[in-house]
Amino acid sequence: MTSPTSPGRETVEARWRQALDPGPACLAPERLGQPLTAAEQAHVQGCARCQTELEMFAAFEASAPVEGEGLAVPWISAETRRRLEAERRPAAPAATPAPSRPGPWRLPSWALMAASIVLAVGGGLLLYTPEPAVDPAAPGAPVYRGERIEITTAVGDVDAAPATLAWRAVSGAVGYEVRLLEVDGTELWRFTTSSPAVTVPAEALAAFRPARTLVWRIEAKDASGAVLAGSGDVRMRVRVPGTSGTGR
Repeated sequence: MTSPTSPGRETVEARWRQALDPGPACLAPERLGQPLTAAEQAHVQGCARCQTELEMFAAFEASAPVEGEGLAVPWISAETRRRLEAERRPAAPAATPAPSRPGPWRLPSWALMAASIVLAVGGGLLLYTPEPAVDPAAPGAPVYRGERIEITTAVGDVDAAPATLAWRAVSGAVGYEVRLLEVDGTELWRFTTSSPAVTVPAEALAAFRPARTLVWRIEAKDASGAVLAGSGDVRMRVRVPGTSGTGR
């Protein structure tokens, strides 16, 4: 039998809903990974929830799939649905009430509610399984033949945007394409150079506002223009003054 909800539980559930419910201008799940309008970009810059969802989506796409992870999604959905129905179903009357003994799988009702909200918000991301290999025909998809470009300039959480971006040279490369992107893939700046370093111009440095996550992407190309290696998406964020910590 389900016990009455205590004021403490109501407070926790309210906090969960307040943290997870999107606002009227927040991005819908299907907009993640697509080019954003000017209005959507302006909203994302001021919305911590949307920034977090975009970062989670970008990290999910960049990560390699784990064997069997697709099989876990139906089980999670079915298990959550079964437990919610069990909570709502009235218990059969018993002659002698027995004290409830929580089993190893029993969760509080507020935790089940929180899990259902998380599944509703992130279901679209969980059900999407990236291909094990990048399709070379996909427009804009990076294709790397060999080594990975290592950026030698400090990345992750930094105190200030770098005046110069440098990386390790790639054998056989005659040119490098450097791009600065939003976390949703919107391009902010692009530059081509023959050396493994580039001076970051003022217009690109201006994009590094405190707490705003941006992405560097570098590709090495041979004389025919074919991609030899790439850095992947390397994140950089200028710390808010007075804070500390690192990230990538």
